[in-house]
Amino acid sequence: MNLDLSTLHWNGRTVALTLRDGLIGAITPVVGPARAVIMPLPVDPHVHLDKTFTIGRARADKPGLFGAIEAIAADVLRWSADDIRNRAGLALAEARNNGIRALRSHVDWGQPEAPLAWSVLSELAQDWQSILHLQRAALVPLDLLGDAELGPAIAARVAKDNAVLGCFIYANADLDAKLARVFALAEHRGLLLDFHVD
Repeated sequence: MNLDLSTLHWNGRTVALTLRDGLIGAITPVVGPARAVIMPLPVDPHVHLDKTFTIGRARADKPGLFGAIEAIAADVLRWSADDIRNRAGLALAEARNNGIRALRSHVDWGQPEAPLAWSVLSELAQDWQSILHLQRAALVPLDLLGDAELGPAIAARVAKDNAVLGCFIYANADLDAKLARVFALAEHRGLLLDFHVD
């Protein structure tokens, strides 16, 4: 691929770039209008690497969100560490090949203990750390994360793993009390929050 780096818009001015070993070696101001724009590599804040590349085998029997949730719940029965690693690794390679420099993957967390995908994505984050940044966000049903007895252990694990605390909210009973517990858990552990609200 031949790139014309002679008239680029950067920080309000027109410049030429010189590359050395695949990195910017020099930025030189030039006169005249820019023909392209320099932009940082994008970040994808919302992916589900645990579910990636399952569409061919996890067909929903009914339309909508809950049909998709049921299809994935059935497909989870065939998930293994190798299956998750292969599918997620393929998605990470695709993301990097398309210029993504960082992404946040939500990980379904439907029981008190950490799911298999949580550990596998931790390993992949280490493997890919020099190529792109992978941040994990727990996707826990609000009824589980907002439970006074079960939520604290989940938050502790997420904090231990330096990840993001998140939950799925949908027509929950005692919504205000459960959300207050989730915010308190995040504040206590110094965690970022990420909510799925449908």
